[in-house]
Amino acid sequence: MKIRTVRPSLANITRHQWRPGWRGALLLVLSTLPAMSIAQDTPGAATPQETPTSIARLLAGRQAFAKLTVKGKVKRDIKMDDQTYPMVDGPSRVVLLKLPDYQGPYALTVKSYQYKHAFSVKFGIFVPTTVVLDGDFAVTRTVPETELQWKSASMMKGARLEVMLPFAESQKAERFVLLYTKGRLVGRATRMADMLNVPPNTFIAETTADGSIEAETGPMTNK
Repeated sequence: MKIRTVRPSLANITRHQWRPGWRGALLLVLSTLPAMSIAQDTPGAATPQETPTSIARLLAGRQAFAKLTVKGKVKRDIKMDDQTYPMVDGPSRVVLLKLPDYQGPYALTVKSYQYKHAFSVKFGIFVPTTVVLDGDFAVTRTVPETELQWKSASMMKGARLEVMLPFAESQKAERFVLLYTKGRLVGRATRMADMLNVPPNTFIAETTADGSIEAETGPMTNK
């Protein structure tokens, strides 16, 4: 019997040489992991945080403030579609007030009203931290939320948090007041809804990222 030797074709050899196999594919994936890790850990990826100084300077440059007179009041609604600023205590919407030119001692009363959206069973309130700045946007004093006083609803005004800031000769260089809330605390339970002719504990209440602010200036009082 005659034995014949079969030689493999060039096409078969070529296909066999270019077939990667599972080991080759695994090595290819592993070789890309360090590069992916480096890209994810690259410094500077986090959003930079704003400060009362940087926010006030930005808004003042845009003329985006409520201008106060020596005696009067302004109202501002903080809406959910307002710009949010990343801050150390969490993201917040803000209100910037421009103080009147100093002519003599006066007081500024900041009020944040409790409110309820239509069809909601919850009441909410914007709990402001109050920051006073000079003409160079340096912080001169800060009034924390712990100094806010609760005022119950009356025939004339709704329930609210408020604080009074005195302005005397020593504060005449102060030019702006920035109001913001601690975003990390938004949604926490707060004082129950306070309304006339409504039984207590009827509605629940919480701190919110939006709200209604009133700023009133007038003569200094002892209240």
